Amino acid sequence: MMADLLGIIAPLKKFLSDTNETISLPFGKPDQEILSFPKGRLYSIPDFQREIRWGNENVAQLIDDISSGPKYLGNVILTQHTQSSYSIIDGQQRITVLTMILSCLNGLYREKIDIFSPCKLSIESFSEFWNLVSQNFPMEKLEDPLVVSADQLQQRQKYYDLWQYISTHHSITDQIEAEHFLENLGKSSVNIILNKSSDISDGIRYFIDVNLKGKQLDTEDIFKSYLFKNDSRPEVRKEWYRFKENVAKANQCGMNYPLLKLLEHYFYCDLYKESKFRGMEFGEDFLLKKEFRTKEEHPQIFREGIYLIELIRNRTYMLNSLCNLNEIIEIMIQIVSSSSITNDFISRFQCFKNGKPVKIELCELKIFHNIIGKVLKDSKTLPKALIMKYIFSTLLGGEPEKSEVQRIYGVYLLSVLFTIFENKRARTFSSGY
Repeated sequence: MMADLLGIIAPLKKFLSDTNETISLPFGKPDQEILSFPKGRLYSIPDFQREIRWGNENVAQLIDDISSGPKYLGNVILTQHTQSSYSIIDGQQRITVLTMILSCLNGLYREKIDIFSPCKLSIESFSEFWNLVSQNFPMEKLEDPLVVSADQLQQRQKYYDLWQYISTHHSITDQIEAEHFLENLGKSSVNIILNKSSDISDGIRYFIDVNLKGKQLDTEDIFKSYLFKNDSRPEVRKEWYRFKENVAKANQCGMNYPLLKLLEHYFYCDLYKESKFRGMEFGEDFLLKKEFRTKEEHPQIFREGIYLIELIRNRTYMLNSLCNLNEIIEIMIQIVSSSSITNDFISRFQCFKNGKPVKIELCELKIFHNIIGKVLKDSKTLPKALIMKYIFSTLLGGEPEKSEVQRIYGVYLLSVLFTIFENKRARTFSSGY
């Protein structure tokens, strides 16, 4: 349940303008203040939010709509942290673009027409965003080391492209049309919903609830939101961004292993190691397909449709899972990026027999390398789960027996069978080779 919720339809200008603003009921007493915004306030987009998804067509529609007349622009949901600090829970795409438009207009016409400056907008996953906007998004800054390191989700090119589109749109570059746009913008309105809870989990919970009901989020957004709701530590965010970066690298080197499939395959491989989770089924949306009872003396019962992270309810497990996934995918990237075995690859295949070190010949290691690389570069996704389980259970398990290492031959055979019978949704990888 949300605490201290307040909602009111308000002029968009009062919300966006970096000035002291008060909002009152339209039919109340003149001094009946409902909401106040101080000058110098900060709006921030939390890192559990999705990346910027709007393209030029969305920006064009927004500019054209406002140019045609004042508009009601829907809900803006905020969480207030301090008197002058707010997180945007819903409405980030519109507010980000409107802030960019106003910043661009300020750069073009500040000395010529009556125009207001927007409040500072901070994007937690791209901390240099506001600095770039304040400098009119210079292209030469995109590869500045400070900007690159601040761009945790590789969004800077997308923002730059949006800025370029905004700065060349005829309603922005033509002064008369720009004045008309600003006049209509000033008369437009939004429904501000303010949550005054200081607990960030409340904001994330509200974000999930609102977007799930409206079916506005994709599966990755939902997964990240649940992950961050249950664990606010910086370590989990660091591993998530590392994971996103690794998936991008994997795609660049031709592996074609989607992020959501990596997560799905990992959880089937790992959770099924515990007998109590055997038989549990969840879909590509990470929701339980049917009611599940854990296999233990005092079983827990989980209803159909519960989210996997809510079922696990163990932030240490989730953090360790991200760490394991990152190590797995980094091994995969190293293999598909190299034409032959490397010293790092050789070191991972140090194995034992009856507790004593056993050497694997280089020629056999080259076969291992070729097998793993071939499966990972294939267009089929399911056989890659076999490689994931092999790396996870054998190479990350510590001191494997030689017979365990040589299971790669069986993995390859199964991958061939999976390819032949790909239409059969086998779960072989989750229950053993």
